[in-house]
Amino acid sequence: MHTVSLRLFLIGDQSSAIANANFLFFETGVDENGAMRSLPLPNLSAVTRESAKDYFDNSWTLFETLFAGLNGEEYFYRPPVHGLRHPQMFYYGHTPCLYINKLRVAGVLEKSVNPYFESIFEVGVDEMLWDDMHKNDMFWPTVSEVHEYRKRVYEVVVNAIMTHPSLDDSNGPVLVNQDHPMWALFMVSFIEI
Repeated sequence: MHTVSLRLFLIGDQSSAIANANFLFFETGVDENGAMRSLPLPNLSAVTRESAKDYFDNSWTLFETLFAGLNGEEYFYRPPVHGLRHPQMFYYGHTPCLYINKLRVAGVLEKSVNPYFESIFEVGVDEMLWDDMHKNDMFWPTVSEVHEYRKRVYEVVVNAIMTHPSLDDSNGPVLVNQDHPMWALFMVSFIEI
């Protein structure tokens, strides 16, 4: 069986802007043959900055890979036939929005990356609210704009992982539980994959 390189898959001959964008390549979870696997959730009773970043990189990369498989930008905007979900563009922007909003609520981040994006990508589909599907009729940002937003969010989250005092592991691994500010990081990463 031939394994296609993750880099080749992401920058191959696809016509969509996402395939041709200047991707940040994340090697975590990618073996020497280019095959990718999902890393297990780190032991939250012994988190290091490295284990937090590895898990974040891996879940982020899996998500990017999923969307790189869309064959053209049209598929980001086309709402599903059943009308019960948003177009894929919403989901492409939803996860980075969750990282920013949850880490802000937890006190890890002080400011927004893009307030408009963090408002339109914040709320998903609630089956009890039939009027929340109006988003299917809106003008969504371009794939390139959302990709740039994702790159910026990636940088902000990695910076938080590497510098936030709550993950200071210089005296050994850190316990991350529901009361820890970085609980939000693992909650969103787990949702993402």
